[in-house]
Amino acid sequence: MALRQVFHRGEEAVQDRYGVKQEVASFAGRLVRPFLNEQLRDFFSELPYVVLAGRDTNGQGHVWCTILAKRPQDSSVVAVKDKTHVSLLSAPPVGDPLHSQVAPGSDLGMLGIMLHNRRRNRVNGRVVNAENGALELEVPTFWAIFVVHAFGNCPQYISLREIVPLALADAGEKAVTEGEALPADLAALVGRADTFFIASGYDTRENGGAGSGLDASHRGGSPGFVQVSQDGKCVTYVDVQGNNLYNTMGNLLLDPRVGIAFVDWSSGSLLHITGEAQITFNADATRTVAITVERNHLLTHVGIGVGVGFSINRFVWRPGGLGFAFVEPDPANNSELVLLMTEDEGEDTKSLYFGGVEERPLKPYQAGQHITLQIPNAEVERSYSLSGSPKWALHWRGGPSLYRVTVRKQGVGSRALHKLITGARVNALGNPEGDFVVPPAAKVPGATVVFLGAGVGVTPLVSMMHELLALPEVPEILFVQTARTVDMWPLHKEVGDLIREASQRGVSATYVSSFTRGEPPAASAADTGIRYASGRLTESMLRPLFEADTSVAEKLRREATRNSVYFFVCGPASFMSTAQSLLLDTFGVPDDRLYSETFGPSALKAA
Repeated sequence: MALRQVFHRGEEAVQDRYGVKQEVASFAGRLVRPFLNEQLRDFFSELPYVVLAGRDTNGQGHVWCTILAKRPQDSSVVAVKDKTHVSLLSAPPVGDPLHSQVAPGSDLGMLGIMLHNRRRNRVNGRVVNAENGALELEVPTFWAIFVVHAFGNCPQYISLREIVPLALADAGEKAVTEGEALPADLAALVGRADTFFIASGYDTRENGGAGSGLDASHRGGSPGFVQVSQDGKCVTYVDVQGNNLYNTMGNLLLDPRVGIAFVDWSSGSLLHITGEAQITFNADATRTVAITVERNHLLTHVGIGVGVGFSINRFVWRPGGLGFAFVEPDPANNSELVLLMTEDEGEDTKSLYFGGVEERPLKPYQAGQHITLQIPNAEVERSYSLSGSPKWALHWRGGPSLYRVTVRKQGVGSRALHKLITGARVNALGNPEGDFVVPPAAKVPGATVVFLGAGVGVTPLVSMMHELLALPEVPEILFVQTARTVDMWPLHKEVGDLIREASQRGVSATYVSSFTRGEPPAASAADTGIRYASGRLTESMLRPLFEADTSVAEKLRREATRNSVYFFVCGPASFMSTAQSLLLDTFGVPDDRLYSETFGPSALKAA
């Protein structure tokens, strides 16, 4: 099967319009890969529901977006066979616009999203016949998907929601309503939405292109960011800056057919709309997207529930038919924080120290996890990695417990945080979340831990360093940090102190900083305990480091010890893709020993 290039001409045209084409091209081939690494395999194996993009087969090729849920007897809606094959364990029920519409060879886009912790990842692929020997799963499957592209997305614009169980409704048919214009109640549902899902596709084969495909994606904003025309036939929203790949916009530039889906969270009802999109490129770098409704399709209690038969052209509202729905997190689970102090960490970067109001204890966390802050005066929620020691959540310097986040001023939320003064209050939503954590096997004598961080991507890595230094026996450590200049070099003094502490305990510990746009400081390595380098992350930089003080290279060469080296990578997407490519392809690091976290909605600027 011929695989598509990373980007088609539509995506490249939008990237070129915004001046990021060359930069994105330099790393996208390493970021968007034709397989699932271990983190993605684990992620998709835990999903109770997925968002799908597909086409109908009625000759019109309408694009539809739907949500498919696991069956009650399954732990997930997805089964992962291997790096290149996943299977869906349930099928769209009767009444879903993709019911019986997907056959072997069909393109399919899949978005895995966890609304309760803002995690999301995407897989685009083609359906294969599960009975032709390509897959031999031990569980029954409805669709088996060959992975063409797999990549992660950042958590921006995702509104927190949690699944809640509902009592099953009495047996009976549920109604499906279809039409060509949204009635007032459905227009109101769209108008108050803070989230919707979008499906788009492309087919470049007729024009000499590499192939075809579909993407499923997510859009979020404040209620009212989507508008419906008075006649109910047009839906409009403003598309803001995302990951700079412009998959959806590029697809729509080539093929305006689009599918969108809205959820009534309290009942689990799902509204599908298929139509055509018209894009207006605005002067402020946003895009206004107008979608003319060809057909809308409302499924009551479908899409994120078990498959139930529906009759057509009849509407019955039956609360509880899903088995589960969604609610916003209980405010009682939030924590009110007060800003105790701030520290400058270089140009445009600050560390903010938050304690509990009235010195109330804070919720514990694991090194590498993040918190979601409801930021005053910005009307946004943003997630930030905790950069301090997990012990600080219990007590700090003999005083009250605290959280620390280290934030670069580069967006609405971070700019608002930078303006806060001591005594300001913010809400931390829910619990600290995230699975970018150090596994127990990396915390034992004989293990080697390698940290690769760029810019403020070092924040979770610094927290991990604190955690390792709190162990009775510390593993070997290599910490590599890249920064643009010495004025944009966050937390380096703290990392140096931690490295020296490890060395004083007899541990092989090395700290290397490289600057991509300036010279290192005048202080000698003997004074600071830091080794310096110049330029971006490359094989020529890493290889001598792996061969030097730590035993990285030797362990990687030997089959018996290869799995005792653990790599943790965090930074902008360009840095991440370079680091992952070097580690996996050049140095032969097993993919289940590579842990990564991408930060920032538009963090595609090279560190």
